[in-house]
Amino acid sequence: MWFLKNFFRSTHASWQRGGNASNNATVLTNLGRKCELLTTFSDDKMFIFVIEDLKNRGIDINNCFYYPNCNIPLSTVLLSKSSGCRTIIHSNKNLPHVNFDNFDKCDLNDYSWVHFEARSVPETTKMMLKIKTHNESKTDDEKIKISLELEKKRDENLLLIKYADVAF
Repeated sequence: MWFLKNFFRSTHASWQRGGNASNNATVLTNLGRKCELLTTFSDDKMFIFVIEDLKNRGIDINNCFYYPNCNIPLSTVLLSKSSGCRTIIHSNKNLPHVNFDNFDKCDLNDYSWVHFEARSVPETTKMMLKIKTHNESKTDDEKIKISLELEKKRDENLLLIKYADVAF
């Protein structure tokens, strides 16, 4: 038998959809912009909550890709009221990120702005270059703006900046 020296109880718990791109699409939709989220899902039952929430908010997910037998990525955030500190425990066991083949199926004529998260530099480079090539035959008003989020501090992510119009 074992005993915990200190036992803590949570004062609050909630479950919500997250993810930077998902959250950005929500904010832009709330501001009246039409947004699409291109991401990967699976047949995991936990995705039902995510998919329904995105649909209810009017975020287009028609071009998303589904991978069978993959787990939902999950972050648990522990917040301390006394210290203001937070601890994030993240798990993404086996769900692939969007790749160029997924992106290549989108009709770029439908978009005015595409936002990327710096994930796989080789795949993201191919996606950004596809937009750059698309833009070569367009007027300034028709060109797709490219933005890039550099959340992770990795030198290789800096290689993507040259393809972006805006970097965060």
